[in-house]
Amino acid sequence: MALSQFQNPININNVMENCRFSWLSWSYSFQ
Repeated sequence: MALSQFQNPININNVMENCRFSWLSWSYSFQ
């Protein structure tokens, strides 16, 4: 599963977007 995600650029973009929004939600929760 993880390998197939990193082999597909579109999936990498999706994972990075998910991580970015998760980080934003986490950071805003502490403001």
